[in-house]
Amino acid sequence: MHRDKIYLYSIHDFDHPLDSALVKDDRFEFVIHPDKNFVPFIAAIIGKGFTYADVIPNFFTEPGVTLLEGELRGHITVNSGPENALMTKYLTLGFQDEQDTAKRSRYFNYINNRVKENPHSYYILDRISACIYAFRNEELRILLGNFSSEVAHSAGAKKIRQMLALRPDHYDKVTNFNLLTPYYGLQPVILPGKKYNLIIFWASWCHACREDIPQFKSIYNETGDHQNLNMVSVSIDKKDADWGKALLMEKMPWRQLRVDSMQMDAVEGYYNLGAIPTVVLADDKGNVLRRFKGFGDENRNDVIALLTAID
Repeated sequence: MHRDKIYLYSIHDFDHPLDSALVKDDRFEFVIHPDKNFVPFIAAIIGKGFTYADVIPNFFTEPGVTLLEGELRGHITVNSGPENALMTKYLTLGFQDEQDTAKRSRYFNYINNRVKENPHSYYILDRISACIYAFRNEELRILLGNFSSEVAHSAGAKKIRQMLALRPDHYDKVTNFNLLTPYYGLQPVILPGKKYNLIIFWASWCHACREDIPQFKSIYNETGDHQNLNMVSVSIDKKDADWGKALLMEKMPWRQLRVDSMQMDAVEGYYNLGAIPTVVLADDKGNVLRRFKGFGDENRNDVIALLTAID
């Protein structure tokens, strides 16, 4: 491994390397030239056929020089500024969409206190952004208000505000979208004339989503002749070919749609897609009756019971 070519990525985007370097005698150098839209990020180093993250710890980009010391096949230490010290201290910093009011308050106060203690931290902003769909809008506004002016007006904070502009404050109602069909047409997610809409968000690469497909087939078989039910799967696949291949394999008999890249931010915001599978049961006016994060036998039975009760 003395002359490997390695690549620098943001952990949020492994499709586009930010720089590359040739390793010679265990030495390499990446150079980034940030512009005004630069968003500091957690970086990962990967080589062809070899993941250096196994031995090189991820690190946070910050102004100046970040020095990685050690051997590629041995112990690596990161010597940099305060952001990496915070990353080491709060490596597992995150937030879950907790419904219990007391627990949620404790979790939120913990995150908010970290912001108040470190108002200049882009790392903490990054961690909040990574959990953005778990936060409620009013919680995000409070957190952004406690950052320094520089961080609060950064490109990273701007992305959070853009999402807030799209996302409703309450999720008791969903918005209809015209999305792509497998035949390159457009169809609405919510169909007129259908009293109830079961909307399943998934992707070909999502293992949990595909494991749940038999549950949805069971629902379809038991309610597929229901004249008032619109059942639709909405893929967030980036590539049409990946989606099409999965459709051929899974053979789902209900309607199939895919979110175009230009609509992705809006759909994710309005439907609060923090993770998939996400399943929404709504009426013909878009009023949300139930929302599921993940699925399974118990949720399948709940949906069938609910549809039977409201028939």
